Order: sequence, then C-alpha cells, then structure tokens
Amino acid sequence: MYPPVEMMVKWMEENPNRPLIVCEYAHAMGNSVGNLKDYWEVIDKYPRMQGAFIWDWVDQGLKSKDKTGRDYWNHINYIDGANACDGLLTRTVSRSPKSMRVKHVYQYIKFKPADLAAGKIHVTNAYDFKTLDDVRFGWQVVADGKVIKEGSIEELKMQPGETRSLSIVLPALPANSGTEYFLNVSAFLKDSTLWAPAGHELAWEQFALNAPSSTATVSIAAKYHCDARINSATIR
Repeated sequence: MYPPVEMMVKWMEENPNRPLIVCEYAHAMGNSVGNLKDYWEVIDKYPRMQGAFIWDWVDQGLKSKDKTGRDYWNHINYIDGANACDGLLTRTVSRSPKSMRVKHVYQYIKFKPADLAAGKIHVTNAYDFKTLDDVRFGWQVVADGKVIKEGSIEELKMQPGETRSLSIVLPALPANSGTEYFLNVSAFLKDSTLWAPAGHELAWEQFALNAPSSTATVSIAAKYHCDARINSATIR
C-alpha cells in the first residue's frame, strides 16, 4: 500500500515477468491526489503495471437533524472521524476539484506540445480498442482568462494507440504585454451515449503560449477587495 513511485519502478525492473496492481496508492482526503501524474507516468511506461486504487470514492456521511430540526451531515466516525471526508466525490455525490484532477490524469486522449509557436501539438489515442470516430475536438486561446479566439479541429480518424500531429492557426500575440496567453484543447463526445450526453468533455489540456513579464503593477485593493487604504504595489 502507498508505495513511492521509485519503489514501483524497482518492482518492475526486478520482476520483468510479473504484473502489478497497487491496492491503494492515493488517499483522497482534503487537498490530495496531487502527485497522481507522477504515478501514471510510470504506469503508462510499464504495460505490466495495471493501475491502482484510490481510497476512496465518496465522502462518508449520513444526513441527520439537530435538536432544532435543521439538516446536517453526520460524519461516520469509524477511526475517530479521521477518514470521514476522504472521498473523491462529496457526500451528495457531486464533483470536487480532486475528482477533476483524477479525471485529467486518467484521460485516454493525450495532448502534448510539438511546436506551440507554430500551433502544432501531438494527439494520442491511448485507448486499447477504441477509435476516436465518436469524438470531436475544439480549442480556445485565452488572454488572462478571456477567450480571444476559438475553433474546431479537423476530425481525427485515429486507431487505438495512434499518435497524430495537428496544426492550429493561432492569433498573433503581442510581445512583452504582461498578459498570459494559453491554448486550451478539448475532446468532446459527438453524440449522446448511455453514460453521458453529447458535448461531454472526455479530455483536455492547457498549454502556456508565452512567458509574460515577471512584474505587473496592480491595485491590491481592487484585485482582492482589501482595505482601500492599501496602496498599489508591484507583484513579483
């Protein structure tokens, strides 16, 4: 349980004929599963490494009422309450930032930069048996969080395990503007299925398109709604 990434590599190198499934490798309590990507870089590298399990799926809690009749969540205290809120989903089975991180690491459509300045990226179909005929792709260029250009990507008829390069016509970006520019690429379901509606996002990636100025002068009071007596400052 919970082996370091280095130990998993050691097991693979020392036991070339054995598969490996880790019974638990991440504990989803609080702000957790942050190094999941490190594990999956190794799992993807070794086909015999078949994955692992996260503890656990949903926060444990029972809906109860206090003395005034008000509803509240009563956490199950089976280990002094220490493991009551360690789910990827909330008590109401809603998504959490942790669950979205896990989805991103687990996604079967991979995007990697090729030549970002020229708008070139690599797309990999990491499914073992499935083509990407049922997937559509889209992209956005955002400037400080605002979409300035977007479009769709040509249909990719990709076989399982195939990698293809594609080009996106990016807008000209001003130099030394102090603005952060990112390219967001996503893969969506074309049609509704038994498990998700059309337009459901299957995979995504974000690429930084520039290195903005290292300093930017902003009003702390305006940005963070702090006491107006605080003067403008230089954020580094």
